[in-house]
Amino acid sequence: ANATGWARWQLLARASAVATDLVVRSQTEVVHAFWADEPGWIGSVVKARTGAALVVSLGGGEIAALPSSGFGVDLQTIGPVLVGAALANADVVTCGSPWLARQLASHRWSTCAPTPLVAPLGVDLTVFQASHEAPKTSKIRAGSDVVVHVANLAGVKGHVDLLKAWPAVSRRFPAAQLVLVGAETDRLIDLPAGVAGLGEIAHAKLPEQLRDAAVWVQASRWESQSVALIEAAACDLRIVGTNVGLLADWPGAHVCRPGDVEGLADVICSGLLDAQRGVNADHRHALGAYSLDAAASRWSSVYTAAIAGAAALATGQQDRYRAAHDRTATRA
Repeated sequence: ANATGWARWQLLARASAVATDLVVRSQTEVVHAFWADEPGWIGSVVKARTGAALVVSLGGGEIAALPSSGFGVDLQTIGPVLVGAALANADVVTCGSPWLARQLASHRWSTCAPTPLVAPLGVDLTVFQASHEAPKTSKIRAGSDVVVHVANLAGVKGHVDLLKAWPAVSRRFPAAQLVLVGAETDRLIDLPAGVAGLGEIAHAKLPEQLRDAAVWVQASRWESQSVALIEAAACDLRIVGTNVGLLADWPGAHVCRPGDVEGLADVICSGLLDAQRGVNADHRHALGAYSLDAAASRWSSVYTAAIAGAAALATGQQDRYRAAHDRTATRA
């Protein structure tokens, strides 16, 4: 919703009432707010009204403030208030990557939030894999000099940095091609030589496109996780890019700082050089944690922890109430 000011609060109040009614009627034990701003605030209201356990997942830019990209809830007026309330009332807070957990640890809301659990989303590794027998209709030219970037056109995804970096890559690898996949990328004009924008590709067809590339690049200024990285790694691409989200800790990846155009060109060239030399990407050990089964098990543990935490909190509150009542009765 795009409501602002008082209309935004009215909308949140209505949503909270509807969510509360659903939780009461279904006797739900856990409310999961994915994103800590509006969903988190609604979840905290529902928890207060029903006693349900609350899981809050940082899923995007809730603790970010990137003025150059116009990205981050911390740039707003009301948004940070919603995030603070959600984190303070959560029984469990999750982050999609260790990197995001570190960002929260240094953020002002860390003092009121539970220690976050790293709980990334999973990927269907039976679909995203290095080889597949499906008929080929790929739009990407297969080759060891093909670099693919998968992200919808948005300032925080770093398309501008990537396009600025590409001429330096082309000078060192004249035959290299950069393929941009994502909504609106097919509308970009005046692209440098060797760059093509394919636009949005159906998710079911994405594995086939990825398998024809050699290098996957991330140019983002901020990522909570980056599911696209896992999908590319599952297809055995060499992984390079900015050290945010999962890529900050991905084994064997070539990384640079967000916004470092020269560094971005360098890491892309490193990936292309690996492909040229036949240095294969081997992500098998890292990928085990991101299967759908692993993710399901992880989230089951998160919900169990949330219920236990809410029960312990309720017991503590009841004990404090009884102690206060006994002191009052004694004085009487």
